[in-house]
Amino acid sequence: RRAADSIAEVAGGRLELYKSCSFDKFLEEREERQARVRATVEAQERERKRMQNFIDRMGAKASKATQAKDREGKLRRLAVEQAAAKALLIGEQRKPTLALARPPSCGMAPLALRGANIRHPLGSADIISGAQLEVLAGMRLILRGPNGAGKSTILKALSGQIPLGEGQRFEDDRLELGVFAQDLAQDLPQGMGACEYVAETVRAADPSITEEQCRTIMGTLGLVGEKALRQIGSLSGGEKARVALATFCLTPCNVILLDEPTNHLDVDAIAALLEAITKYKGAVVVVSHDRAFCEAIEATHVGYVADGKMTVEERALRAADFSETDRGVVNVVAVGAAVSESTGGVPSTAPS
Repeated sequence: RRAADSIAEVAGGRLELYKSCSFDKFLEEREERQARVRATVEAQERERKRMQNFIDRMGAKASKATQAKDREGKLRRLAVEQAAAKALLIGEQRKPTLALARPPSCGMAPLALRGANIRHPLGSADIISGAQLEVLAGMRLILRGPNGAGKSTILKALSGQIPLGEGQRFEDDRLELGVFAQDLAQDLPQGMGACEYVAETVRAADPSITEEQCRTIMGTLGLVGEKALRQIGSLSGGEKARVALATFCLTPCNVILLDEPTNHLDVDAIAALLEAITKYKGAVVVVSHDRAFCEAIEATHVGYVADGKMTVEERALRAADFSETDRGVVNVVAVGAAVSESTGGVPSTAPS
């Protein structure tokens, strides 16, 4: 919201440009434009009724026939103008509302990495060594660090998608893990119907889920009518992301991993996801460059990944956790000082 300096909105088959304005200013200006359009349409409707009333009353009178004929021509021209004005009106857009499925019960530490050496699936050398991370029930952990430091790879190791070079991955036998990643949409089965995929995937975890529930949450996300039945491969990138999000929300999990979750979602879908996370009682681990999203999560723990190491502290986000270049200079100093002060140099969530 704070980064944008111009906005282009696609609505009603038109592209409307809002130059030199933030997102919040765009919302204000859009409402002002829409108010002017509504006023124009209402004035045109009053004029249409006035002329139609004259035609109805006077059209049969010989003395008024010429005037009535003239108004009929004006009425036809007004109908064209009115249609053009109405095309500028943006219908009331129903904002999506989401809720994450209730998390199943689990132990105090449902997921952990201990002494983990981690490498990229296509790499030949470890990019993280000696990682210590214990995901606690109810934890809200934000992982920060420069691009390429290995944050997303850590999430893949946590989820068990890639093997560890050394160390161990522990999971509670009641762990139910959910993952929503930036590249998740491209991994969907392209030849499968969207609703069919959501229902089949969710029912593997919760057989009680009905097709109506699947269609409802997909409709909430804008996948309505025949769009919900289309093959996934025919959907746009944003629509595929919404299929993945619908599946994610309906699947009961007690730990969720979010890897750049805002990349393919629009502002309203991001707001709905944040609202759902706010009410969610399970553990949340987030990797995101979206500062506003990270701040809204209300972190209980903050981790920093750089130079092959990961440190984790029990605290809220600070301004020092973000820098313009995100090179980590300020971050490393902040994390190092806080760790030394509060834990004597030992990450506060390292398992004993």
